[in-house]
Amino acid sequence: MKELLPLDKLSKETERIVRWGSHVALHRAILNTFPINGILELGAGLHSTKEFFTRDIKVTSIESDGNWISQLRQSLKEDNKHKIVHHSLDRNITRRTRYAMVSKNIRDEAVKFYSSFISDDMNLLFIDQYAAFRLDSLQNLYSKFDIVTFHDVEPPDTYLYSLFKNNENYIRFTDKTYLAHTGLLIKPNLSPYVDKFLECLNIEVEKRSEELGVLASVCIERIN
Repeated sequence: MKELLPLDKLSKETERIVRWGSHVALHRAILNTFPINGILELGAGLHSTKEFFTRDIKVTSIESDGNWISQLRQSLKEDNKHKIVHHSLDRNITRRTRYAMVSKNIRDEAVKFYSSFISDDMNLLFIDQYAAFRLDSLQNLYSKFDIVTFHDVEPPDTYLYSLFKNNENYIRFTDKTYLAHTGLLIKPNLSPYVDKFLECLNIEVEKRSEELGVLASVCIERIN
């Protein structure tokens, strides 16, 4: 077994991989526990999309950076179940553009675009796209899914997740295991799966930590 390093002792390259892929163990545990039939991913990623595409379920990943899509397609294979869709935006809107810098009309149009790809067999939503659209995506789309995950929940509240109103009383967790935190919403009727999910998360974190060569243990907080 290779030596596992504490999170504060990692090289910059390893730290970047750990941070950007901090949700991988969580998603593996979700997919191995809950009856997931399809995924809508907002913001394609080298770690998330690659993981989702290994599953024999419908996955639609929506991404606004055309150059990034081209890079991903060099290593990811699309087929009739696994697709990457380009969501074109004004070139002045980038990953760093914040919520208040984009008009409500543009944000509403983005949510409408995302919604057009939701099908009856999709019950997992992952939110990790351009900053300006994350809050509206979470608030307007979460109730359409059984499970919702949303990346980068740690302070400072860059993505304004604190403004989210959980009107449907979903079970809510924050996974703080790795350097970037991930929010999790679980539909109340899936509560019988929660204990099994938490057990599976321990297993997946151990496996993922070994893959990355980092020393980490599960840190997941229930919000309600």
